[in-house]
Amino acid sequence: MRCCLKRVLLLLLLLPWLASAQRALFDNGTEGERSASHAANEPASGPQSGDWSRLFVRPPDFVVETATTRSGEVREWSRLFAPPSDSVVTAAAGKPEGSDRDGNWSRLFARPSDDVDQAVRVPAENLVLLSRPSASVGTEADRAQGKSGGGEAARDDVRRLQQVDLEVAEGWEFPTGTKVAFGSMLEDIDFGSGASAAVTITVLAGYKYGSVMVSMPTDYAFGVVHQEAVLKLVDVAASRDSCDRSDYNVPMAMVLNASVSGGYEPSPMASGQLLDLEPESGSSLIGIREFPHIVFMRGGRYKLCYSPDGTVLGDTWKNNIVPVVITVIGVASECTMDGCLERERWDCYFTYRAEQASPCRVDFRLYGGGRDGWSLESGGVSRTSWSETWGEDGFLFGNFKSGQHRYCSDNAMGTYIDPHLTKFSSFTWNPPTGTGMETSESTALYMPDLEPKEAANSFSLTVCYCPNYDSPVDASEDACDHPSEFIQPIGVLYYWTIRICDVDGGPSCGV
Repeated sequence: MRCCLKRVLLLLLLLPWLASAQRALFDNGTEGERSASHAANEPASGPQSGDWSRLFVRPPDFVVETATTRSGEVREWSRLFAPPSDSVVTAAAGKPEGSDRDGNWSRLFARPSDDVDQAVRVPAENLVLLSRPSASVGTEADRAQGKSGGGEAARDDVRRLQQVDLEVAEGWEFPTGTKVAFGSMLEDIDFGSGASAAVTITVLAGYKYGSVMVSMPTDYAFGVVHQEAVLKLVDVAASRDSCDRSDYNVPMAMVLNASVSGGYEPSPMASGQLLDLEPESGSSLIGIREFPHIVFMRGGRYKLCYSPDGTVLGDTWKNNIVPVVITVIGVASECTMDGCLERERWDCYFTYRAEQASPCRVDFRLYGGGRDGWSLESGGVSRTSWSETWGEDGFLFGNFKSGQHRYCSDNAMGTYIDPHLTKFSSFTWNPPTGTGMETSESTALYMPDLEPKEAANSFSLTVCYCPNYDSPVDASEDACDHPSEFIQPIGVLYYWTIRICDVDGGPSCGV
């Protein structure tokens, strides 16, 4: 009996020590499990393979709901825990029942911030436990290698979870960092290529662009409210409140339409024409146009009006200006009709057999005698050249027949100017190895003198400008030194002459 009592007393003395040891073992195990979870979430040193439990360990018996910072402040655990890196899958099977939080797993249980000192555990029966993500969500290693169990689809899901839809409300704005791009065959590093740019983008008059793209930072997304998005090209002076006004419309070039044999029509986006956009990614929209391409007729500065609902009319508060200025390098006149610049007249006269000097110039200088209403948006090298002579006008069965039209260079079609030379006296190109003449804000184009034996009949030429363009067919790396680089038509140069003969001169007049 005395022996049994001794054993009972010894057992009672040992009970507190056993309980303390059990708690220590439990705490160490739980803390180690959580530490492993946090370490697995490190972007630089995280596991390269393994299941979801190594990345996010669901608490088995307790849910950590609050935490105490080193300053002693108690906060909600989900606010102290920062979201994991982009390389880690973050998803949840749904909202916890009775919770107003969203289903983003990373926001509810993720890596703690650096100022977490001690976590306070709450019994599970007092909280609604989180649902563990489904098995279809890939691990970090699977995502990095694009394997099954998530792969590319999982990456897209993560992006969508992280993106914020661009809302359309009164006074809404595009986020800082929004960019515009014009798709082209030019390399992105080339001047005027149309490569994606914020604040301002430079493009070339006369060049054929195949698309326009508006992109936002990847934190944002064009949601369903933008599914009928359109763009309208407007003058740089336009505001969001004037997107519906026609006096800010921009005339564009005439371009070849592949669906119409030999038919030319105004470029897409001409004179208020809307360009439909479609999703290119979650954060970008694109409008694609080829044959007919998008071609700027004249130099200047412009903007893009944007509307999410397919029209700039009606609910004008939805309209906005994409915050990127479009600088178009090229020549401009006061004409306001689509394709009008290439029909502008430059008139010169000459005497029979060039008996007297008859200077002829193409002049759009901004000061010092340039033609009224003309301007130049220069981008570096600025030169002008001309085409072959137009075909002679005539009559066929009593009906007037216009001579063959001559066009400027078109790299999309592979056609280039061949400047007419035989009617002119000897002269030197600038540079001597090129096919153009220096023409800028301060320099006019003075045409070469006519060769006397050729100065007998009137003729016409198309005037073509090079907006600092270096074409892919030119072996050199310099702009405006090859016929293929004179892509902007800026009018027709008419050479006139009149011969007055005696009444008996007959058909030999002036010969």
